[in-house]
Amino acid sequence: MVIKVQKPAAAQALFSAIAMGISYFIGGIIPMLPYFCTDKINTALFTSIGITVVILLTFGYVRTRLSITSTRVAILGALQTLLVGAAAAGASYGIVRAVDSREGA
Repeated sequence: MVIKVQKPAAAQALFSAIAMGISYFIGGIIPMLPYFCTDKINTALFTSIGITVVILLTFGYVRTRLSITSTRVAILGALQTLLVGAAAAGASYGIVRAVDSREGA
């Protein structure tokens, strides 16, 4: 079975770029809000982690539920999204730690 993908319209490129930029900004600022609201770093960190977990699970569930009607599969999709997000966060943390250790040398 061959799936044909339509070529994107050039007129939509600017709209798509703006929509993606706004989405990344909102998606990035929401987990950072606790840092603006409290002076306690540990409280902000764990609140931010909690917010991110809820957002990833919700996004994964809704995304999967819209494409597949099974609740069981949607729950697995939510968990998969959470695991991918956690892996991405871990990789980012590892890269920052590696860069920091090289700068201190």
